[in-house]
Amino acid sequence: MGSVSLATRRDDFADDEWGLLSAAPRIAGALIVLSDLHLTGMLGEFKALAVALTDRNADGADNELVRSLIDGMGAAADDDDDVPPAVALLQGAAALADAKATVDEAAGDRRWVLAAVRATAEARTESAVFGIGGERVSDDERAASADIAAALGVAGLD
Repeated sequence: MGSVSLATRRDDFADDEWGLLSAAPRIAGALIVLSDLHLTGMLGEFKALAVALTDRNADGADNELVRSLIDGMGAAADDDDDVPPAVALLQGAAALADAKATVDEAAGDRRWVLAAVRATAEARTESAVFGIGGERVSDDERAASADIAAALGVAGLD
């Protein structure tokens, strides 16, 4: 009798499927940065995204699937790949996780993507003057977050 794995691993996915799952959180974070583009905060937001995507203690990172994705975050994307529109990519990644991962792992993957979105959106105070005033997350970032959550089929950020 063969053993049954209770965790989804990298080897359970074809290369293009793994690429899709790996790209989803990067695309989600980039959508946040680009939703309210200011050169002064863009670097900080991208830095927050990079930190969030490698945080093994992030919400959702408590399973084999997400830990494997985190471990591969340093790998460069293949420049020859056709990248579908961002929302379609996120929907495809969510559907793929649903089809191939356990229910808990797929939910963890979504929580991890949203944790990266939240960290990116909160990386700088919006419309602040010398760091004073402003709001933590802009209306445009809230709208982008809602679009990302809808694409993933989950509730948005608080």
